Amino acid sequence: MVSEPFSPFDALPEECISNIISFTSPRDACVVASLSKTFGSAVDSDKVWEKFLPPDYHSLIHPPSRIFSSKKELYFSLCNDSLLIEDGQKSLWLDKASGKRCIMLAASKDEISWGNSPGFWEWISIPESRFEKVPELLTIHVHSRSTV
Repeated sequence: MVSEPFSPFDALPEECISNIISFTSPRDACVVASLSKTFGSAVDSDKVWEKFLPPDYHSLIHPPSRIFSSKKELYFSLCNDSLLIEDGQKSLWLDKASGKRCIMLAASKDEISWGNSPGFWEWISIPESRFEKVPELLTIHVHSRSTV
């Protein structure tokens, strides 16, 4: 049987290793998890993933009664499943590598030239869209320039 090489970190308590890893990034935590069983176990700690979650993460759990087996599971759920916020006008998710918030604005929040003109745009529903309505361009109006 092949044993893992001994690392000086293996002598540290797992809680200490978890604390150290929590000061890195989600990407770094996933990388160090592959170094040894001790690191892998330390990375799975809720203490690590709690640091990577936004401070108000409780308000991002939809439905609020949804239960996660770990903070790591919650973290990756917030990365993989975007949430509609602000009456469906914004979509929010976490960047997997950094844990930073990512926000996408609905097109209805933007000023679109001739956006309310039914001759140019139509607001439609697309099942795979994260927003209720998206604009579909119907025609392009090209201004001709006269040369002198």
